[in-house]
Amino acid sequence: MLLPSLLLPICLPCLLLQLQMSEAVERFSVVGPEQPLIAAIGEDAVLPCHLSPAVSAHDMEVRWFRSKFHAVVHLYRNGTDENDQQMPDFQGRTQFMKEDIGRGRVALRIRRIRLSDEGLYRCFFERGSTYDEAILELKTAGLGSAPHIRIAGHEEGGIRLVCDSTGWFPAPGLRWKAAGGQQVLPSSERVFLEDDGLFGTETALVVRESAHGKLSCCIRNPLTGEEKEAAVSIADLFFPSVSPWMVSLFIFLAALLLLGGLACWCLRRRQKVKENLITGMEIKIGLLSSEVEWRKASKYRESINLDPDTAYPGLIVSKDRKGVSPGDVSQEIPISEQRFDTEPCVLSCEGFVSGRHYWEVEVHEKSGKFWSLGVARESMQRAGGFRESPEKGIWALRSAKDQYVALTSPGTLLPVIQRLRHLGVYLDYEEGRLSFYNAESMEHLYTFSVSFNEKVLPYFYIGPGTEIVLSP
Repeated sequence: MLLPSLLLPICLPCLLLQLQMSEAVERFSVVGPEQPLIAAIGEDAVLPCHLSPAVSAHDMEVRWFRSKFHAVVHLYRNGTDENDQQMPDFQGRTQFMKEDIGRGRVALRIRRIRLSDEGLYRCFFERGSTYDEAILELKTAGLGSAPHIRIAGHEEGGIRLVCDSTGWFPAPGLRWKAAGGQQVLPSSERVFLEDDGLFGTETALVVRESAHGKLSCCIRNPLTGEEKEAAVSIADLFFPSVSPWMVSLFIFLAALLLLGGLACWCLRRRQKVKENLITGMEIKIGLLSSEVEWRKASKYRESINLDPDTAYPGLIVSKDRKGVSPGDVSQEIPISEQRFDTEPCVLSCEGFVSGRHYWEVEVHEKSGKFWSLGVARESMQRAGGFRESPEKGIWALRSAKDQYVALTSPGTLLPVIQRLRHLGVYLDYEEGRLSFYNAESMEHLYTFSVSFNEKVLPYFYIGPGTEIVLSP
């Protein structure tokens, strides 16, 4: 009986050493590039990260996301890609590169980079209760069109040259150079923002002597340092040292062109006025039709109430069951199969299996612009993460930053300009119609056509900084 007691002092250090080695294997950190990554718009970008120490990540969850954990850019889990929760903007555009995953090295390829892809990305690794992440910054660069130089006429005893280009990001730098390489100061410069978010530029220069010989217009991307250049040679015959009969001919041709242009302008103006009248009538008819449709739907208005037993633990439902907003996720709330456990969602107490129903919702965006509302099947998934879509039994309208999307598959972008504050929802169960309206302007936003086959309930997703209030 004394032998185990004698061996204990010898075995105990070995056990402690083995435990420390096991903990060292479990611990890891995620390392990404320290400097921002630069990608050209329209090209592919590769975002790398790796584990330190270099342990295998085959059995780990590797998640790429931006500002929100559940707003997935790409997800690798259980040895495969799982992108049911992938953000619509990245669907079909990502590739998880795992050739060296055995040594903890992975990368994410994003195809056809867009201007909106610029910003911070998080590379997140998790195994069991151990996890870490690295933050990467992606900058986008647009290399615009080749500069175009044109002669804009005579000015102040010289020739006015104009150089322009489009499709740059960020705003480019520009300069004129003489034949010897010295810089020539322009008479004007203009950088402007285009409809697609890229920059265009225009610079002008008045050349008063032919000694320059050759002039170059250079446009440079300040992020990548890449340049595009165009050159032109100025001949003496372009300067205004011409004979009197040439001046007379020029005046005659200019007058002729002016008269022709004036006639064309009058015809175009007349045609434009006619087109504007037709367009205005069409808009008025459309708005009147939308208002009539909304008034018919609002006749079925009724009051609905939120069901606190379905609310995500991090949401606070008001005592009158008319309002819901984000709260403290640590609050003590009983867990049940009816409650959403990972997504900030809540359902109404009322459900519908027939008839026509209309209710209104007020959205208060205090510091966030991410929310969804619509209807969901009673049997929808409530445990774990899910993607809002008709396939998951959810028909809804989503606000994501400054865009509104009908959650079809794929999503349908809605042409809404102003922020929506007061919405109306109309359900015709038998006809299979779910319509959304701007209750302030009585404007129709979108209609789902659905064959309902079970009870549906009003559904709400409440993002950070957002409060939703049901109208009485």
